[in-house]
Amino acid sequence: MWLQTSNAEFKLEVGTNEISCYWNGLKLEGCTFAHRVDASTYKGLEIIGLDVKKVAFEDNGASSAPVETQMDINGIAALGKTFSVTAVPVNVRTAFNFKANDDDNNIAFHFNPRFDQQVIVRNNMVNGAWQNEERSMVVPFSWQLNQEYEYDIYVAEAYFSCVWDGVEVCRFNHRSPVEQDVGLTIKGLCIKSIRSI
Repeated sequence: MWLQTSNAEFKLEVGTNEISCYWNGLKLEGCTFAHRVDASTYKGLEIIGLDVKKVAFEDNGASSAPVETQMDINGIAALGKTFSVTAVPVNVRTAFNFKANDDDNNIAFHFNPRFDQQVIVRNNMVNGAWQNEERSMVVPFSWQLNQEYEYDIYVAEAYFSCVWDGVEVCRFNHRSPVEQDVGLTIKGLCIKSIRSI
C-alpha cells in the first residue's frame, strides 16, 4: 500500500545497461530503464517531493557517485535538524546551497569551501544578486581534494552552523525566513551519504 506519510526505502541500482528500481527491498516490476546515454556521463541526482532521511551511494566499481545532488527540504521542518553529508571533494570549489522560494535565483545560504584559496565563503543570493560575503580561513586541518570528509550543517533558529570533520568552522545568521528554504543542492563533491537528523 502506498501511504503518503509512511517511511520507505527507495533504491536505484545503476547497472551497465539499465537502472532498476527497488521499494523496501523489492524490485519493482516494470520499473527498469535502459540507459539512453552512457552512465559514466551522469553528473547528478535530484530528489523531489520526499522528506529525505538518508541518501547513500554504494560504489559498485562501475562509476563514481554524482558530483551534484539536489533534494527538496521543508524549511520549517528543517529547523532544528542537521544535514550530515559524507563526501569527497573533487573540485577546487565546492558548494552547499540552501535554495529559497523554489527559485534558482534565491539562495538562503551558500556554504562554499574553496580548496584553491583555502577559504570558506558564506553568502546568500536575492533575485540573482549575491549579497554581503563572509569569509574565514581558520580550519584546523589540511585542505585536500579527493579525501573523505564529514560535513554537518545544523539549522538553528537564528543561524546555520557548519561543522567540518567534527569542528565548527563557521556560523551564518539567517537573512531570510527559514520557512522559505525549499531545497539543498551540493556541488563539487562525490557524495557517499546524506542524512537529515
